[in-house]
Amino acid sequence: MDYDRHTDKDLYALKELLEDPLLQIQVLETKLDEHKEALREIIAQKTQLLGERDNTIKTLCLHNFSLHQTISQITEEKEHLQEINNDLYRQLECLSGTTWQYSGGNVKKRKRGPFEDGRTPSEAPSET
Repeated sequence: MDYDRHTDKDLYALKELLEDPLLQIQVLETKLDEHKEALREIIAQKTQLLGERDNTIKTLCLHNFSLHQTISQITEEKEHLQEINNDLYRQLECLSGTTWQYSGGNVKKRKRGPFEDGRTPSEAPSET
């Protein structure tokens, strides 16, 4: 029973302390400080995440710029190769218009008709 009386006294003293406005203010200030610290930690985490996101965006922008330059170079090279291909095709057409005959190591041009397509005047359409 001695223990119960002592406990009741402590409870009564605690209740009186909790009713003290200054103590209530201190408790609220402590809770407020805890919340402020928690918010600071959250803000620090979010700031770090935003920094990482910004760095990722910058890196992706650099990669996009590099890819754009590479695509431009490849496009220019493709156009240049297309021009070379067209030139070679035109040269091949010119060469295919005349046939070459190899005889004894000497190159001789075989004569064709006077028209570009190799027709002779007798084969040409008549103009009547």
